[in-house]
Amino acid sequence: MKIMKKFLLLLLVSIPTIMYSQEFEKGKELFQVNCAGCHNMEKRLVGPALENTIELQGRDWASKWISNNAELIKTGDAHANEVYNEYNQMAMPAFDYLKPEELNAILDYMEGFKKDKEAKVAVAAPAASTDGGEQPTTQSKNGIPVGLWILIVITLAVLVVSAVIIITSLRLLDSHFAKIKVTNLELMKKLDLDTPEINTQVEKIFDKEVTKRVNEKVKNLRNDIDDKLKNFK
Repeated sequence: MKIMKKFLLLLLVSIPTIMYSQEFEKGKELFQVNCAGCHNMEKRLVGPALENTIELQGRDWASKWISNNAELIKTGDAHANEVYNEYNQMAMPAFDYLKPEELNAILDYMEGFKKDKEAKVAVAAPAASTDGGEQPTTQSKNGIPVGLWILIVITLAVLVVSAVIIITSLRLLDSHFAKIKVTNLELMKKLDLDTPEINTQVEKIFDKEVTKRVNEKVKNLRNDIDDKLKNFK
């Protein structure tokens, strides 16, 4: 029961992460199609870099800017007008044709870009730190953990031992069945050779039993006749 509860808790914790990851990848694809021509997340192109936009301005502002930046500028929004003037009042197309889920996916990508980059750097850092230094004791020279090598060796050993046991068992079974087959053949031969003798013995037993019963019947019949003759006198 405790294991089941832990599993359900892990599942509940994992589901949002998995869903967010899917939205992040979907947002990345939509960003490449709709935004990458003018924007880069980390550096300035035709338009500004966007990796800090949501962190500084919020999702609501970014959503309005992407959907229709001209309308946002008209409202007198300070940051919208600052960006507009900084880029020589260059008109940015409206993306009001994006579905709500598509716009949210792009925002998820923009919001999660820095965290995703930091996570990738963190994963790559240990490998980079061992390139020019001494190999850690928990890894082999080719980067495979020693524990994994041990597991591989143990697995191979178990497979070899299992194969030997199976082969030995099959050989024993084959030898056993061969002995049984030989014994059966010898028994069949013996029975075939001794059939006349067996028949003779059976006939003798049968004749003896029949003779015995006939004698008893004859004896009983004589006694019965004698009794009747006595009564007749």
